[in-house]
Amino acid sequence: MEAAVKEEISVEDEAVDKNIFRDCNKIAFYRRQKQWLSKKSTYQALLDSVTTDEDSTRFQIINEASKVPLLAEIYGIEGNIFRLKINEETPLKPRFEVPDVLTSKPSTVRLISCSGDTGSLILADGKGDLKCHITANPFKVDLVSEEEVVISINSLGQLYFEHLQILHKQRAAKENEEETSVDTSQENQEDLGLWEEKFGKFVDIKANGPSSIGLDFSLHGFEHLYGIPQHAESHQLKNTGDGDAYRLYNLDVYGYQIYDKMGIYGSVPYLLAHKLGRTIGIFWLNASETLVEINTEPAVEYTLTQMGPVAAKQKVRSRTHVHWMSESGIIDVFLLTGPTPSDVFKQYSHLTGTQAMPPLFSLGYHQCRWNYEDEQDVKAVDAGFDEHDIPYDAMWLDIEHTEGKRYFTWDKNRFPKPKRMQELLRSKKRKLVVISDPHIKIDPDYSVYVKAKDQGFFVKNQEGEDFEGVCWPGLSSYLDFTNPKVREWYSSLFAFPVYQGSTDILFLWNDMNEPSVFRGPEQTMQKNAIHHGNWEHRELHNIYGFYHQMATAEGLIKRSKGKERPFVLTRSFFAGSQKYGAVWTGDNTAEWSNLKISIPMLLTLSITGICFCGADIGGFIGNPETELLVRWYQAGAYQPFFRGHATMNTKRREPWLFGEEHTRLIREAIRERYGLLPYWYSLFYHAHVASQPVMRPLWVEFPDELKTFDMEDEYMLGSALLVHPVTEPKATTVDVFLPGSNEVWYDYKTFAHWEGGCTVKIPVALDTIPVFQRGGSVIPIKTTVGKSTGWMTESSYGLRVALSTKGSSVGELYLDDGHSFQYLHQKQFLHRKFSFCSSVLINSSADQRGRYPSKCVVEKILVLGFRKEPSSVTTHSSDGKDQPVAFTYCAKTSTLSLEKLSLNIATDWEEICENPRFIIDGANRTDICQGELGDCWFLAAIACLTLNQHLLFRVIPHDQSFIENYAGIFHFQFWRYGEWVDVVIDDCLPTYNNQLVFTKSNHRNEFWSALLEKAYAKLHGSYEALKGGNTTEAMEDFTGGVTEFFEIRDAPSDMYKIMKKAIERGSLMGCSIDDGTNMTYGTSPSGLNMGELIARMMRNMDNSLLQDSDLDPRGSDERPTRTIIPVQYETRMACGLVRGHAYSVTGLDEVLFKGEKVKLVRLRNPWGQVEWNGSWSDRWKDWSFVDKDEKARLQHQVTEDGEFWMSYEDFIYHFTKLEICNLTADALQSDKLQTWTVSVNEGRWVRGCSAGGCRNFPDTFWTNPQYRLKLLEEDDDPDDSEVICSFLVALMQKNRRKDRKLGASLFTIGFAIYEVPKEMHGNKQHLQKDFFLYNASKARSKTYINMREVSQRFRLPPSEYVIVPSTYEPHQEGEFILRVFSEKRNLSEEVENTISVDRPVKKKKTKPIIFVSDRANSNKELGVDQESEEGKGKTSPDKQKQSPQPQPGSSDQESEEQQQFRNIFKQIAGDDMEICADELKKVLNTVVNKHKDLKTHGFTLESCRSMIALMDTDGSGKLNLQEFHHLWNKIKAWQKIFKHYDTDQSGTINSYEMRNAVNDAGFHLNNQLYDIITMRYADKHMNIDFDSFICCFVRLEGMFRAFHAFDKDGDGIIKLNVLEWLQLTMYA
Repeated sequence: MEAAVKEEISVEDEAVDKNIFRDCNKIAFYRRQKQWLSKKSTYQALLDSVTTDEDSTRFQIINEASKVPLLAEIYGIEGNIFRLKINEETPLKPRFEVPDVLTSKPSTVRLISCSGDTGSLILADGKGDLKCHITANPFKVDLVSEEEVVISINSLGQLYFEHLQILHKQRAAKENEEETSVDTSQENQEDLGLWEEKFGKFVDIKANGPSSIGLDFSLHGFEHLYGIPQHAESHQLKNTGDGDAYRLYNLDVYGYQIYDKMGIYGSVPYLLAHKLGRTIGIFWLNASETLVEINTEPAVEYTLTQMGPVAAKQKVRSRTHVHWMSESGIIDVFLLTGPTPSDVFKQYSHLTGTQAMPPLFSLGYHQCRWNYEDEQDVKAVDAGFDEHDIPYDAMWLDIEHTEGKRYFTWDKNRFPKPKRMQELLRSKKRKLVVISDPHIKIDPDYSVYVKAKDQGFFVKNQEGEDFEGVCWPGLSSYLDFTNPKVREWYSSLFAFPVYQGSTDILFLWNDMNEPSVFRGPEQTMQKNAIHHGNWEHRELHNIYGFYHQMATAEGLIKRSKGKERPFVLTRSFFAGSQKYGAVWTGDNTAEWSNLKISIPMLLTLSITGICFCGADIGGFIGNPETELLVRWYQAGAYQPFFRGHATMNTKRREPWLFGEEHTRLIREAIRERYGLLPYWYSLFYHAHVASQPVMRPLWVEFPDELKTFDMEDEYMLGSALLVHPVTEPKATTVDVFLPGSNEVWYDYKTFAHWEGGCTVKIPVALDTIPVFQRGGSVIPIKTTVGKSTGWMTESSYGLRVALSTKGSSVGELYLDDGHSFQYLHQKQFLHRKFSFCSSVLINSSADQRGRYPSKCVVEKILVLGFRKEPSSVTTHSSDGKDQPVAFTYCAKTSTLSLEKLSLNIATDWEEICENPRFIIDGANRTDICQGELGDCWFLAAIACLTLNQHLLFRVIPHDQSFIENYAGIFHFQFWRYGEWVDVVIDDCLPTYNNQLVFTKSNHRNEFWSALLEKAYAKLHGSYEALKGGNTTEAMEDFTGGVTEFFEIRDAPSDMYKIMKKAIERGSLMGCSIDDGTNMTYGTSPSGLNMGELIARMMRNMDNSLLQDSDLDPRGSDERPTRTIIPVQYETRMACGLVRGHAYSVTGLDEVLFKGEKVKLVRLRNPWGQVEWNGSWSDRWKDWSFVDKDEKARLQHQVTEDGEFWMSYEDFIYHFTKLEICNLTADALQSDKLQTWTVSVNEGRWVRGCSAGGCRNFPDTFWTNPQYRLKLLEEDDDPDDSEVICSFLVALMQKNRRKDRKLGASLFTIGFAIYEVPKEMHGNKQHLQKDFFLYNASKARSKTYINMREVSQRFRLPPSEYVIVPSTYEPHQEGEFILRVFSEKRNLSEEVENTISVDRPVKKKKTKPIIFVSDRANSNKELGVDQESEEGKGKTSPDKQKQSPQPQPGSSDQESEEQQQFRNIFKQIAGDDMEICADELKKVLNTVVNKHKDLKTHGFTLESCRSMIALMDTDGSGKLNLQEFHHLWNKIKAWQKIFKHYDTDQSGTINSYEMRNAVNDAGFHLNNQLYDIITMRYADKHMNIDFDSFICCFVRLEGMFRAFHAFDKDGDGIIKLNVLEWLQLTMYA
């Protein structure tokens, strides 16, 4: 290598013979895998090894030949991403896993294991939309979406995994032969490159033997694949069956061949696949050399059985196989499931990061050359741009600016005063970009080299010495950027004190970082070189340049102390490089073919995350002809990175060197770029925050247009501009495809317009750049162009408004300081939204968080497609003043031009509705367009309501207006739980930037629908309460009708007939497509960003999701149906329908089509847009076969109004639920109309008392409210011999939506119907637990469901029945109404027990109750139990002392037991023979504590006081022997009851058991009293302890006795004066 040091290094060292690069057949691991796969050795998954945790599911995979296990891990990742990792279970040493590319550890979602067939495992994400079907033998994984296999893994059995081995010995070689299944008799080890691999003069020694991996992916239905840059190839990936695989191996290929699959400067192992209706991505996270084979199988005809009509029409299905092979590492692959291109972009950026927000100057033009000779040359070129009035932003210096290719230095002769040179550029508000390569010249006098060597910062060779290779400086060492300490040190070199001569306008360019090593194997580093962590270069080759750019970007950020955005251009890159800067396509050639190939190359980079990309204008190598140079400038002006560059041995090519005319053309192209900078900068902001590519293939923007899928000669810039560069010499015309059959396109220069969906031939001269603005867009521009972007900061704006076919447009502008991070940290930015509709242009804030002071104004507005000259144009300012505006109108081009405006860009431009109307031309369904509130269910019901004028004007009294008798208020009427209520509101509506936030009409000045929505919101308490719901709710509130709910998959065969009758009878109908977990309908169309205010209003409701684990395991057949669990976003399907969204059914009809009658259904989307695009849709091509009269009858028109026809077959295939609200209870299956009787019962479930849950909870079910139903007369049906009564039961829960702000959500409800035995007819007692245990229900609701109302029809014989309404779970408190409709007379009423006590009260002479204050009347006895007190009286305490009373009993002689009781009582009571509360507490707790089986803390003093107050019949405040004996007997009896129900011996019984206990004690109470007992005596867990239990019974006992004492005539009514009432209640 010493000789090399003395040799002069030239461009020829880079421009090497292409034969030094390998094709696939010269790559050993490719040959090994191909040979092994031919033997069809398979892997098997061992499903008995499955383990699952929060993050992943793991299992073993084993090869049937080697028997060495692999470990597979499957992860679900937030955002519909799946990750599969396969590694050795016990590797010889750790295998390399790529670090630093993922922005953070991905947030996982737990995968739920579902039941699969034997030999398979199914994993589903939480929503159930996506499933992984794992087949054990042979091992295969199918990714399934919507019951369709999207991706299959290892379906071809190409899983390949070479295990690490010990050092190369004969024994090891033999083991390797077995493991890799290689037949050494046919092909020797040397040829297979197992331990050594030779290529030319180079030998690659592999310390641990072969370690390659491979896996195949089959993409079902996909033929169009894109991605895996970088190759000089077409945008759509080609089949590789006839040639080399796509190679991903970063190489310095000078003047690379085009249409070649060899790897060049960068690698992104990520591809996308697209088909109609779906886009997916595969990200193969591996940094070693990688090969990708692609093979599309031809379409094969097949027959579908038992499938929907749409699927049946799909008669062919293609499949593309993608085979990934990498030299080393592990299998770590991410499956991005889309389903839209935008979704895939977001999923990928979620993993690897978004495009860095570039400084504004970097979007201008860059002038570069290898090399500008010296400072004078730089000064002259800079002046040349000014002299020729050509803007540019950055001057670039290549390697010759350094001292002998020593980076971070300046050539003292050529660039003696670099700061002065930079100050010259700064004065022009321009920047300088210099080069910094990763190789460091070996020179003991070069400080950078010395410091790096001293710290061991270079890559090592196998002997542990610094790796040395040849590059531009000669013999060099290479910094090991994989080492974080090296990156940190390298970043410090950019500090101003360290990098002498640098200033803050100097930015960086990383070249040669593949890494390029002249005269190395394939012009790069040996694979067995050693990096940080002892990893071989083979493991991480493709990520080397990624780390170099990362370190450089971090260095620029550090030098500004984190304040300024960096700009770093890199030639080598990997997945995630977008986070650090820009990329270019390397050393291209000055040929037309290179101009042409640059477009697909940049498109491929753009869709794989690297949005900031470009190609060298004019070609780096060679001298372009003048026409080619002009065309290249025109193309480059409309590509993200815009730089002119050329190698040192080419002619100078500054833009003014090709004659005046060509200078003018180049100047125009560059100036057009600068005029569009506001649009460019806004696009990069969207790329930065929303992952949307700046430069987009047509298929991204028009994913449903098959013709766009392989287009690569034209592209979109954002969503508004279509660009078709001229890439052929001497072209006079180009064929431009303008996509979108409902689009309109405007020539950017001539304003000519074309309808979309066609190819137009555009004449082109040398000054023509075919650019088209899309109708419906607003593009911000700068009206004047300065010398650089810095000169244009304060210049005025213009707006180019291109109207859509509807006459509307929207667009955005993003603005910040253009250089710092203040937009991120201090929210120093402006994000404005422009919208043009109904001839009004509005400027509003698109993001309220942003604050950035700008004095810029909009000076010009150009409106394209304005069909009629306006009579006047005015501006309206916030101070309320109107100003007329001068305008010019061109009828020929339909353009309206406004100039000399002065509208501040940062302030809102307002619109005033000067002519409001309540209803215009009648209320109809087109007046309803959903806003930002998720209430499509409500709006779908309104649309149905408009079909029935009688009902409509019941809800919306039509004698209201903004003109006559206007008072600022309106009123509406709604049915609420059995009665109609009038809701009055004012006409103040929520607006944002002077636009209605919520529901609006197609007419800007019509407000009935918005006011109706406000009234309904008031009814429920708030707008917030309307988010998410079921169409039936609103239908019932509009009609008071009865709803029926059909699962379409289980619908009756005559469903179409049912629907038709519903329409005829004026019923209201809605339908929906389940989103997999629920049927809630909400949220507005995507893309409507109303700022943080609306974002807060749109936060999700807190309804809980019933899991399968929540269901009762005891075998009951009760199962809840999931319905109202709100979703954040509704999902648009490829067919145009929206999942999780409500539609109105507005019509049914039959039409003759090609000789056959076709059943049709007309639906309406409440959005007022987004329609079905299949058969019978507005734009269906076969409408031409339908008779004109039929079309007129069907009111067919091609308008985007949200309403469309579809066939009934498509309807039942796509939709999952149908809701019908009938105005009567008549069955739609019958032709007869009946007169129905209805009974309405109101009730409530009370927690702990009457909220017993469903039949799964037999201990509490019986406690639910019960309603007796007497079916008295059979139906009038002479054709039916059965004796049957028809009736309909509807259970509706009340006020749950209104109480949502308190955390309420809909309960899961249902009901059961039982026949009452004849012996119990007429008995209105509440049926007890045993009845329900031993009697089956006669009928029940079909399901328990969390809808507001559950209803169902029944036919039962005349009899008496009991209806038990309940929630699914017990302990859920709420109100309800129960409606029963029957054809004949019925009686229904709530069952209530008669309040009574079993013990008869003696009626011989009722004596008044004694109160404490009535000592004088203490001889008056309160009636007591006949059993214990008959014939006995109670005397005063004084008399007790004088004359001892007889003992309790019925005889005058005391028994021994009674004598014992008297003695004990005397010991406690003392001489007065009475005990107080303290003494009672002592005796009771002494006795209770002896009962070890009775867990209690004893009686409290307050409890004992209550007992005395209730049992004290003489008002003494104490108990005498008789009173105590009576209490004692009661407590003993009640203790037995308590222990009977305290089955778990917890010392408590629950409140439901208390009902039975009260009943057992002889007290018969109604529900209201049970509620009171629960409220008074139960704890928060609804448990009652022994102390409270006894207190309750004592109180019941005492209060019953007191009542009977006062009820002198026995009529159940007593009369108390105030004193008596207060004495009774205060003491008791």
